[in-house]
Amino acid sequence: LIIVMQGGGTARMLSASYTENTNKQIDEQNLQFDIDTVNNKLIIVKDADTGHKIAERTITENGKFKVAGYDLKLNGEANLKDSFKITDNFGGVGDGRNIHNMLKLQEEDEDNLEKGNFQTVFSEIVASVGATVKSAELNLSSAELIRDASANAASELSGVNMDDEAAQLIEYQQAYQASARVLQTARELFDTLIDRI
Repeated sequence: LIIVMQGGGTARMLSASYTENTNKQIDEQNLQFDIDTVNNKLIIVKDADTGHKIAERTITENGKFKVAGYDLKLNGEANLKDSFKITDNFGGVGDGRNIHNMLKLQEEDEDNLEKGNFQTVFSEIVASVGATVKSAELNLSSAELIRDASANAASELSGVNMDDEAAQLIEYQQAYQASARVLQTARELFDTLIDRI
């Protein structure tokens, strides 16, 4: 606010009060900061559109200065004729917006009461995933039982039953041994008869 008072004579006084809008973004003020051309500890604050000088601030030894209601700090040593602007981080890179939004999720969402808070939604997701996994395990077990039953039925109809084949082999072996014994007995009888004659 610049007030020009003209006229001579008696002293005049002007007073005013205002409330600063705390929601105003710093880039809406459109400020440019220039380091002085002679003194690197002096910052000149200008209107970025017009280039008019608004204020001067001296940088403290630790790099701090105040302007437009903000406490600012420069890291490192400023060079003569350096210039910079401060704008809002609209993309949210490197600030705490994500954690702030996550913390808001822990409380009930008044706009969408049917959704619930973060813990409720997370519990529902975990329960849904658990039910899906259990259902998949039951389906797998059922499919394996059906596969095994189908394999057994197919082998009974078209394949060889190993138990039946083993029993038949034992039967044939015993019949062979009995036949061999009959032949041996007949040979012994024949030899005995020939020896007697």
